Amino acid sequence: KSSMNDRRINALNQLGFVWDASSTPRSSHSDKAWQKMYSELTKFHATNGHCRVPSTSTLGQWVVRQRFLYRQYPNRTANSSLTPERISELNKLSFPWTTRSEQLWQERINDLMEYKRKHGDCMVPRKYPPNEQLAAWVATQRKNYN
Repeated sequence: KSSMNDRRINALNQLGFVWDASSTPRSSHSDKAWQKMYSELTKFHATNGHCRVPSTSTLGQWVVRQRFLYRQYPNRTANSSLTPERISELNKLSFPWTTRSEQLWQERINDLMEYKRKHGDCMVPRKYPPNEQLAAWVATQRKNYN
């Protein structure tokens, strides 16, 4: 049972307590924090030529969060921290909105569609010299399914 009773609710209401924190406007603190991380990302990009930051770092976790917010974008609330302006800033760095894993999966499914167009099926041989990555990927999909 919840420990919230009328007395506690009233005490919090008298303080102007915000019950739905997601409905509050972004603070200047969060804007500064976003700008700081964006600045780190621009430095990473300048050094590495890309924005595929390892997710094990603080910057990497921030990148993961931006992708998550972007996926939510079509259904976002007016108070999402990922604004159209921020999306534009990230796009200036050729920010990858999908992970490398997602990108590779899409490339392989496209390869498989091409294979089916040519051969009429999805039975890629285990040894398929024109595209050995496709052969390995198909085997992995079957293994993961079973």
